[in-house]
Amino acid sequence: MTNFPTGLDTLNNPAASDYLDDAPVYHDEQHININDAMEAVQARIGITGSAVTTSITYQLAVRRSDGIGSTPTDALQFLNATAAGAGAQQYSPAVRFTGQGWKTDTGGASQAVDFRMYNQPLQGAAAPTGRLLIDASINGGAFANIFTLTSTGALTINSLTSAASSWIGWTGRSFLSSPSDGVITVHNTAGADFGRLQFGGTTSSFPALKRSGSVLQCRNGDDSNYTNFIALGLFTPAAGTLNFETRSVISSPADGNLRLTNNAQTDFSLLQFGGTTSSFPALKRSTTELQVRLADDSANATLRVSHLRASGFVEAGATNEFFWVGRSVLTSPADGNIRLTNNAATDFGLLQFGGTTSSFPALKRSSAVLQCRLADDSGGAQLQAGSFVATGIIEAGASSRLAWTGRSQMQSSTTGQIHLMDAAGTGFDMLQFGGTTSSFPALKRSSAELQCALADNSAFAAFRALRHVLGEISAPSTPAANTATLYAKDENSVAHLFYKDDAGTEHRIGQGYTIQLCHGTRLNPVNDSTTYYVGFDVASPVSTTYVNAQVRVPKAGTIKHVFLNVRCTGVTATTETVSHYLRLNDTTDFAQMDGTYDFPVNAYLHLTATPNQLVAAGDMLALKIVTPAFATNPTLVAWNVVIYIE
Repeated sequence: MTNFPTGLDTLNNPAASDYLDDAPVYHDEQHININDAMEAVQARIGITGSAVTTSITYQLAVRRSDGIGSTPTDALQFLNATAAGAGAQQYSPAVRFTGQGWKTDTGGASQAVDFRMYNQPLQGAAAPTGRLLIDASINGGAFANIFTLTSTGALTINSLTSAASSWIGWTGRSFLSSPSDGVITVHNTAGADFGRLQFGGTTSSFPALKRSGSVLQCRNGDDSNYTNFIALGLFTPAAGTLNFETRSVISSPADGNLRLTNNAQTDFSLLQFGGTTSSFPALKRSTTELQVRLADDSANATLRVSHLRASGFVEAGATNEFFWVGRSVLTSPADGNIRLTNNAATDFGLLQFGGTTSSFPALKRSSAVLQCRLADDSGGAQLQAGSFVATGIIEAGASSRLAWTGRSQMQSSTTGQIHLMDAAGTGFDMLQFGGTTSSFPALKRSSAELQCALADNSAFAAFRALRHVLGEISAPSTPAANTATLYAKDENSVAHLFYKDDAGTEHRIGQGYTIQLCHGTRLNPVNDSTTYYVGFDVASPVSTTYVNAQVRVPKAGTIKHVFLNVRCTGVTATTETVSHYLRLNDTTDFAQMDGTYDFPVNAYLHLTATPNQLVAAGDMLALKIVTPAFATNPTLVAWNVVIYIE
């Protein structure tokens, strides 16, 4: 038998020398007592989820204290009985609640969510005080306070949320509610009215907002009078007005418009500034005009502004002025004329554009000359225009330039000389005459040469003059490919005309002559592996027989140069090589010139030879053309040969 749980058992332990039937440790009684005690312990502890109200399991799950009446009775106590010291308070043990929450970012994970609640004693002079704190921690982080209730009843929380139909109020006085999202209502305790919302205090030294019917008034805190309302912005409904009782009305009939009217909203008289006497100005409506008047409406007043903008007329009397006090004056001495003068109307300095420093331009009067100057008058300024039309002289300073923005410039570095240059001032390309296409000529700079070219630079242009005077050059440099240099040179104290070809060979002009080999109809097509002859005249077709193309040599000499041009205006050939020769008396081929006919349509193939071949008067010459087997045969091909003989 056991005394537990109302008392503690005193059990006899047998000695090593006791027998099973020795008193008082009978063997059967030992088992009975142990069994009874164990059963009593189990009953007191209780099974898992026990509903037995006397079991410890039940009482830990449900803190039940029946029959305690109206006297507060501890059901659970967390005690720190250690005495506090000066500056060393003793907190109560904390109650900690731990759960697990799931985060969804970065793959998701379970994290601990903790709350703890505890008593924080605070040292005091006459007596200590205390605070009940609730802290929170996420994922093992540091605890942060979210709720504080002091022993004097003050409550501090991070945020306060009330149910939609709940309210926050002062007992027996006003309260706040929120009838819908974004709306707060201030009530009296009956929820039927509201008096004043006072700011800072309750006397006339403080402002308040008061409800009067459907009007919200700005009043003193004691409701003794109206007070001022100052705001960064003041808004009324689109159809609303700002009224001065029984007097003027301000309204806004449309966005960006303000209307001033009398109380009946049928007219308006004066908008006075500063006062009502002739010492003050006003704006007055006179039918459709706005007049600047004296505030007593006795006469017109002066209008002075730092900026004046109008979409209609700003009008002054015919003899009146627009002026800047103590400075410049703008008048109109006659219809269509505007005069700029100083304040004394005797002179004028600068009309500045954009600013007053050297970063801005200005127009300046200097006697009877109008100058383009920097706004600080430190130097001349550029003048740019779509075009200049003048009946007199357009003059630039000695070191100035006439320029086209981002393009060419013109300067005169010394008297009698004009310098043409690009925008960078480092070169020049072309001076075109009359237009920019191949229908117009131009002068082009190529290094130290001046060339006469077509205005679109597609080819050289003719240069005609009553007389060409060539300077003497003893040894000119070799010209570019497909060009020649024409020059004068002294021989035996007599000036002669020479040219140097692109091979660097010098030729004296006047000793030789040329023979041209050509034909009529273009060859269409050029056949494979065929020999053609060209030479007779522009009416003759291309021939496959030498005798039909041969041209007679009129005078004995040496064939110095052969110039061959080939042009295709149809289909160009593939890259097979075509051989060209001069054939003499249908026996001798010389001056071989090879080339391919794969050049672009309408372009030229230029070939040359310097054979130094002797010919006699009466010899016969023709151009011989030997074609290959083409992959693509050319069409509409023409040949032209110039033979120079000295």
